[in-house]
This record gives sequence, structure tokens and C-alpha cells, in this order.
Amino acid sequence: MVLRYTVTVFRFIRLQVYNANVFVSGATYTPSGYMFCAVIPLGVDIQVFFVYRNIKSYMLFINKMDGIVKLVYPYRSSNKVIVRLSLSQIPPSKTDTSVYDIVDLFRDEIFLKSNVKGVDKEVGDRVLLRDIINLHNKDGIRDMTQIRSMTQEIMSGGDIFSADGLPNIKLVETRSNEWVLFDGHHSMLAYMLAGKKYLDEVPHLIVEDAQRIHVSDKEILVFFGKHKAELKSMNWREYVINWQAKEENQLQKRVQNDMGGLLESLTV
Repeated sequence: MVLRYTVTVFRFIRLQVYNANVFVSGATYTPSGYMFCAVIPLGVDIQVFFVYRNIKSYMLFINKMDGIVKLVYPYRSSNKVIVRLSLSQIPPSKTDTSVYDIVDLFRDEIFLKSNVKGVDKEVGDRVLLRDIINLHNKDGIRDMTQIRSMTQEIMSGGDIFSADGLPNIKLVETRSNEWVLFDGHHSMLAYMLAGKKYLDEVPHLIVEDAQRIHVSDKEILVFFGKHKAELKSMNWREYVINWQAKEENQLQKRVQNDMGGLLESLTV
């Protein structure tokens, strides 16, 4: 994969690259300026580049995630599976942006400041709630009383939202088309206990990368907090996080492989 950026200049001074995995092969003069050629090895999760000019240098800044936030709400229809979908793009930053950062930016700069409107969309492939990857084992679920209360609320026709009005359930999709629940385990368990089977039946928020839709394995490590340093990007699926445990015991080997397994392990 080769990306080229043309910058109009009169004098080439130097190019600084802030990532060891990106190789700049040189600068070629064109009628409109110099063309910088950056060669990106396969497997490197870098998609978006910004060129910044000042009086002394030309610097290539790398932002690992240009985010899109989708809000999805169930929409009742007699003969089709329909959701109400809104899509918001988060302006890119010059610094690394995590999934959590994108959610915060969306909430503070878009959701709470404007009336986010959606459009009706027919659902194609339906996602089973039980197949979604969990990030907590059974002992990471702290409040069964809360789950029972939320289940009753759902069975009475209500839905579960956080205090800021966003859906509690928040997900990303991997390049292997796996759905990962990074927030809202209690809420999803309550929906499942209330009889919901598919993701389109529950309000939820999805974070995507604007260039490649999915998030990378490396980007998923942020869900493990400070323990991400103990993981390699490819082996995160072998672990879960338990925020209720002492810090040295919070990173744990996975026991339940998905939300279906997690639900079956609980006695409510």
C-alpha cells in the first residue's frame, strides 16, 4: 500500500516521521511541489496522515483512528427488521485517539450539543446477542440486583440508557467480523433475560474507523486499561478484565467465550 501527499514548497528541508513502521522513500519534485512517498507495510494499523508545515520542517503526523459513531435504536415494523440509525464522524486529531476518546468526543461535542437525527434502515445480517464477545467473566459481573431491576424495566417496555442519554451498550467490530462489547455487560444481560435475541432489538452505540470500519487488535487493548501493557495485540481474546478484583488480579484468563456463555454461567 503506497500513499502519496503533494505539498507545495520552494525548499525541501527535512521530513520527520513519528513511527518506526512507516518508511518514507524520498521526495520527488513536481510542478506543484514535492511529492513525499510513504510506504506502509501490510499489517500496520495506520490509515490517516496529516501534513503539517512550519518554517523549519515538514512533519508527518499519524492518527490511528478517524472515528465514526453510530447510534442504533430498534424501530418497530410489522414485516421488516428496521432500525433508526444515526452516523456522526469525529474530527481527526493530531494525537492518538482511542475508542474511549471517540465516545467522549461524540458525547461532549455532538450528542449533547445538537439534535442527532437518524434515518430508518432495514437490517441485513442480524447479529445474535449470544455470539457477542464479552470482556468480563462471571466474577466480573458485580450487581445481579441491578440486572434483575433492568430486566423488569425492559419487560415493561422500557430501555436502558446512561445518565447522559447514550445507550449503555457500546460495541466495536474486529477485522474478523467479531462483535466486542466494551461497555454495558449488565445491560446486555438484562436484555437477554428479557427475551431479546438480536442486536437490532436493543439500543446500542458502535464505534468504527472511518477508513476501515473495523478496529484493530491493537486498538482493542485500551479496554484492558493499564493492563494492556501485559498483552500482545493478537492474544487479547484469551483474557478478560475484572475491575472488582485487586489491581494485580484484574487481568484474568477467559472462561466464558461470549455473552451466551456468560448468561448461562449466571444464576439470576
